[in-house]
Amino acid sequence: MGDTLLFSAIVIATIVYWIIYVKDVRKPQSDTWYQDVWSISSLYVFPYGSLIVGSAAALGLFAQLNIPEAIAFWLYEIPLLLVFITGGIGFLGAMGIPLPYPFTPKWVLKKRKEERVKSRARRAERKRKREATKREAVKREERREMTSNMS
Repeated sequence: MGDTLLFSAIVIATIVYWIIYVKDVRKPQSDTWYQDVWSISSLYVFPYGSLIVGSAAALGLFAQLNIPEAIAFWLYEIPLLLVFITGGIGFLGAMGIPLPYPFTPKWVLKKRKEERVKSRARRAERKRKREATKREAVKREERREMTSNMS
């Protein structure tokens, strides 16, 4: 009885978390918290971690049903494998590897794209400044050589 209550509470907590995740993180009112330290946790660690824990609790509930072995394989092993693969994908996202749309909200992808455009523009500007200073230095050197050759 205690295990059933615990597993049920975990499954319900996971479902509630995913509802909050879809409403607040996947479709936020603003993206000001994106630069926050907790954004990686909110985008990857909590959702995928709760998926693993909730799935394990659901498997615990199924295990108490005493299902035959042939059916139990399809109810236990395959979903568990898929959950851990998805959890691995979430772990990759938490490590900083950019993930595509289904694993990351669209607004995050747009924000990353904007940041890449800005950083490319900054790099191009720095490169233009360096080339301009090199050209100025070469011109000054040429002027010095010309004035030293005249004297």
